[in-house]
Amino acid sequence: QPEGQIDENCFKPVQDSLFDQIDKNYFKGFQNSPLYIKSQIDILTSGCINLKDILYNDTILFYFTEFLEQESCSNLLEFLIAIMHFRDNLIMDNSIT
Repeated sequence: QPEGQIDENCFKPVQDSLFDQIDKNYFKGFQNSPLYIKSQIDILTSGCINLKDILYNDTILFYFTEFLEQESCSNLLEFLIAIMHFRDNLIMDNSIT
């Protein structure tokens, strides 16, 4: 590391710890709150829903999967999700080491 430059990962342990705390202690509560329901309604009624919105919302993803099964192309979505999980696991493995 050149002198005077800050390592880009210098806050990574703190970031990971905060993420874990928020995820474990607050996210489930948020999912059960009126604010989460409002955010879901806002996404659906904004007219700007995109594939990422669908992929990260279990309820919408269920219906989208059903649609793709009717279109005989659910294997594309299954492969996309497998790739996403592989990437996420790779990132997590790299962040641990």
